[in-house]
Amino acid sequence: MSVALAGWRTTAEAEHSAAARITDEIAVAATHFAPNEPRVLVTLEDRDGHVVVLGASGAAEEDEVRARHERRSSGRLFRFGGSRGLTGRITVARLLEASAVDEVRLVGSPDPVDGSAVVDTQDFVRPTMHDGVVRLVLRPAADEVLVPFEQPDPTPCCADH
Repeated sequence: MSVALAGWRTTAEAEHSAAARITDEIAVAATHFAPNEPRVLVTLEDRDGHVVVLGASGAAEEDEVRARHERRSSGRLFRFGGSRGLTGRITVARLLEASAVDEVRLVGSPDPVDGSAVVDTQDFVRPTMHDGVVRLVLRPAADEVLVPFEQPDPTPCCADH
């Protein structure tokens, strides 16, 4: 079975493989975990709302992941409205105004982050979809700024052992 049919092992691999299919017509691109196996799939949504699923192992899996994407009930976005402009340091208010992100929260907190808080995007913003909402989760960092919880180059667990 080819990689395109079997999905990918990591979100980074999935994003990289899908990059060639992302044109200006693609409004939203997201990674999803396969329903029953440890694989990553990709959804690409065009400007008309048509969703294509990459990496599904069959029609049932494709239909399920497409439905989750369309309901905005799951998915980790790597392309979305305004995503290309989320670079450097910006306020939460500007991030919300300039992108399709609906809400910003600190990891572990149910409350929205104050609009005046500064986010160092690290040029890597990966919000997720939950209950119809696009949510970006942040964590505190040095110099009283916040950074996205998901980092572009995470340290593997137990890397120092």
